[in-house]
Amino acid sequence: MLYWHKSMDRWGFFFGLVGIAALVLAIPMSILANIFTPKVRDWWATTSKVRALKRYIELGREVNRFKRGSEFNALARFCAGLLAVLIAGFVSTLSIAFFLGLNENYIATINGMKYPLLRFMS
Repeated sequence: MLYWHKSMDRWGFFFGLVGIAALVLAIPMSILANIFTPKVRDWWATTSKVRALKRYIELGREVNRFKRGSEFNALARFCAGLLAVLIAGFVSTLSIAFFLGLNENYIATINGMKYPLLRFMS
């Protein structure tokens, strides 16, 4: 006879260990990816003349973009990025608050409250 609870305990323990390993290895893997990505990209560009030419053109565009840029442009890009992050954080916070309130009202309705929203208004 198969005991499902024992099997589920083993699977739960296994996936818990996998989750912990993923959390522990996330930062070192990110650092390794940032170290090796430019090297792999440069190596990949040298394996074909067409890719090398595309990479050369891309680098030329990047150099021209840096030459055209000024300190004011960099400040404007920083401010635009900061504003985007602040708006995203505000929208995320409102979304979480909305869904928490919706979940609480759903649970209150399931438990038999007739008008769960009126509880907050009084």
